[in-house]
Amino acid sequence: MIQRSIIEVVKIIIALVALGSLVTYLLQDFLIFQPQSLSEMSRAKLVDHQRVWQREDVSLHGWLIKGEITKEQPLIVYYGGNAEEISGNLWTLDSFQTESFLFVNYRGFGNSTGKPSEKALFEDALFLFDEMVEKEGIDPLNIILMGRSLGSAMAIYVASQRQAGGVILVTGFDSMTNVGKHYYPFIPIKLLLKHKFDSATRASEIDLPSLHIIAEYDEVIPNTNSIDLFLSWSGPAEKVIIKKAGHNDINQYDDYWTAINSFLRSHSQL
Repeated sequence: MIQRSIIEVVKIIIALVALGSLVTYLLQDFLIFQPQSLSEMSRAKLVDHQRVWQREDVSLHGWLIKGEITKEQPLIVYYGGNAEEISGNLWTLDSFQTESFLFVNYRGFGNSTGKPSEKALFEDALFLFDEMVEKEGIDPLNIILMGRSLGSAMAIYVASQRQAGGVILVTGFDSMTNVGKHYYPFIPIKLLLKHKFDSATRASEIDLPSLHIIAEYDEVIPNTNSIDLFLSWSGPAEKVIIKKAGHNDINQYDDYWTAINSFLRSHSQL
């Protein structure tokens, strides 16, 4: 009788894991990519800097704010989070100690067309970087790649393929697989995940200087995943933990901007 009960419990557990695995597989695009629309206020701000880049059948919409670009005043190429409409950063430009920026919404986000995927976002990011170098004539060593949350994967991918001046990673993570395991420990995430974003493997081959900014109370990306990414970095790497900060409010702390601008100053001395 007891043995039969145990067998029934095991069957139920297996069924629940199988169901959870199916749901996770089917919903993973929705969970990873959460496109946001562009507000009219964002559309009107810095209208003179709005740009559209055409890549095959996809239009990538964003803003190129281009001042004098030097080692002391680098261009920051910013990659946003999985639910971030990137124009929100247009209100914090004065906090950076530089004056040149590239903000482009991922395909499917804002006014950019197309459907996001790991492969597509990587290729778009590389395309836009090459546009800055080849069409805008910017020295790649005067470009800082800055990725927040999901955007850290894009910054790392470009850094693994191209030379740049440095990399700033905000609430970054080692791999989507490892983050998924944290949330779904009983589901075979490694087998189910289509978009693996394995940044730690790429980081181990990158020798560019990097800054890793971590929120002490990050409720989305576990600190262990951010620290493992930092430890994987092959080149010079600095880790800054912003005390009391969470995943979404980290940029509201003075220490966040101090860390970024200190890194920009160190870049000017290389």
